[in-house]
Amino acid sequence: MSSWLTRVADAYGMTLDQLVRHNLGPARFELGDREPADLDLEPPPSVLDALHERTGVPRDQLARMTIAGWVPWLLDTLDAAEGAIAFGTYVQQDSGILAPGQAIKRDLPAWRAWLPDRPMMRRVCPRCLDDAGGETVPFTLVSLLPLTIGCPRHGYRLENTFGVHGTFIAWEDENMVPTPTDPRVTAMDRRTHEGLATGTVTLPGRPVHVGVWLRLLRTLLDEVNSPSSTVPPSSRSKLHQVWQAIGRPPRAGQIRWRPYESLDWPTQQQMLHAAAAALDLIETGRIEAVGTLGALLHAEPHPAVYDGDPPHHREDPDPTTTVWQTAMASLRDVINIARHDAGEARRLLALLTGSTRNRSAHGRIRDEMIETGIPADFLPPRI
Repeated sequence: MSSWLTRVADAYGMTLDQLVRHNLGPARFELGDREPADLDLEPPPSVLDALHERTGVPRDQLARMTIAGWVPWLLDTLDAAEGAIAFGTYVQQDSGILAPGQAIKRDLPAWRAWLPDRPMMRRVCPRCLDDAGGETVPFTLVSLLPLTIGCPRHGYRLENTFGVHGTFIAWEDENMVPTPTDPRVTAMDRRTHEGLATGTVTLPGRPVHVGVWLRLLRTLLDEVNSPSSTVPPSSRSKLHQVWQAIGRPPRAGQIRWRPYESLDWPTQQQMLHAAAAALDLIETGRIEAVGTLGALLHAEPHPAVYDGDPPHHREDPDPTTTVWQTAMASLRDVINIARHDAGEARRLLALLTGSTRNRSAHGRIRDEMIETGIPADFLPPRI
């Protein structure tokens, strides 16, 4: 948001502060003492309304320029006070490399997915800057957060900059040399960008909603950060194999456990590198993902193909099996979404109980949904 508004302000010969303080009508009063860069996190609704009226850009599109616009997909909530519940549902409800229940349960009273404890980063791809030929280079929302290491287009590391509200000024490291990212990291980063751009991420098992991918990635980051002494020998061996694949000590050499969001950026980069290596090891069959989401990372074996009947006995194929498989895959996606979205959970309950005529049948279906991991408080009982 701040990067886009900086370019809009520049077109009118203004600064970003002048644009938002004096050209948004009454909405400017709701900004209060906020820094213009706070627009990237959660701008007041009236600011989005004013920008929509003045630019014609759809309000939903404006919201997606902010982190708040990606709730509940990018993160469950912006309220850090709900951290204990959010960490359990977002990170540890499912599993990837580890078997269900192997990860240590953590009590984090103040936690938000992907939002670091420090100010948000300002990173740019050097090759994108070269391609711009002196024009303003836009900062992307994903470049502000520790979600990716590199640029999916060029395969180069995003470098820290001195920037003012989305404007490039200079490299933080004056001796910066453009650095290619590990191909495994590039492949992982491209999936994240694919999800944020299209809403779907293509995995070896099947395509999934971006919300599922972001939770899977955050779960992997938690697993590669697991102390080896807390997991069984088989899982310990897999975690050591992951870190050996990138030539780093387990847990990037940490002694004290801290959540990913509280780590410094160099350590977060090593964690992302380890997650990318884990994905590569799983997809190439060198380690097995035995968690609840592990099947998404393993390509399904090629099914045996029927040779077919002789021409005079050939019949039209029955599409029922394929349609049913597609429906079940879609239902699993909906259940995954409903585990984190109360509105989707209620819609799913209404769909499944639409033809029930008594309270016991409704309660039985509701109980079965809770057994799949959907929180009970998301599902109202029948009155």
